[in-house]
Amino acid sequence: MMKTSMFGCLGCLFVVTALTVGCDKETDEGGPGAEPGARTMSGQSPDTTDRMGDRAADQELDEQTFTLQLPDGVNAAQDEATETSIELNAGDDFNQEVAVTLKAPQGVTITPNQFTLNKNQTEQKIRIQASPNAQEGDVVVGVTGKPATGKTVESSFRVTIDLDDTKPAQPAPRQDTTTPQPVPQR
Repeated sequence: MMKTSMFGCLGCLFVVTALTVGCDKETDEGGPGAEPGARTMSGQSPDTTDRMGDRAADQELDEQTFTLQLPDGVNAAQDEATETSIELNAGDDFNQEVAVTLKAPQGVTITPNQFTLNKNQTEQKIRIQASPNAQEGDVVVGVTGKPATGKTVESSFRVTIDLDDTKPAQPAPRQDTTTPQPVPQR
């Protein structure tokens, strides 16, 4: 009976989290608890391991990890800026700084494009600026989160560049189409 109640509460928590997160996306886990092989119990076969011990070890490793919450589907008009943010979700035992680097394609500027997140500063607002001549359509911004130790995470998010319809169209340069006339002589 207790297990059903606990799982029911976890299911509710998952639904509430999914609704509050919205269109954001989360990276894979990084940090020392996410290192390849960190969850392998050396010298024990799967059918002889203590399953409760494995769960406790996995729980401990989960607390040594982090993820980054990234925007997904940012819209930016040409020659205009929009703001969004990147957030750090850290396990209880993850006490490192994460150096975040953003790589934008030509025609898109992100400020700041490098910053550090930690348990005291879990969110960084960023400004995305599309240049006046940026091509309309989707571009991909690369994201790297590097902790002091452990697994680095790499991911990306999409920015859709729209034409700025609020600016008047620039008229084409005027060309003189008249034929030069000879100057009368006196």
